[in-house]
Amino acid sequence: MKFVCKENHWSVKNGQLILDTPEGQELAKQVISTLEAQIRLGIYEQICALPLVTDRKRIVKLGIENVALMVQDACAQIALGDKK
Repeated sequence: MKFVCKENHWSVKNGQLILDTPEGQELAKQVISTLEAQIRLGIYEQICALPLVTDRKRIVKLGIENVALMVQDACAQIALGDKK
């Protein structure tokens, strides 16, 4: 016979997921690791999808320093979740 527990065995303390079971902390680490990998892949795909060479005349006119700063800013905005 299986009993259903209605207690909450998890909480968030200081921004960390805490599971109150012996194997809970290891499970939390696995979940967080999986989420990090998925988020990083999503960011990578968004950065790769940037149309960086569609306006070549403007890129040449701005110069390499300004273009590098613009690309850096675009990547940072994607990483922060701000889509332009």
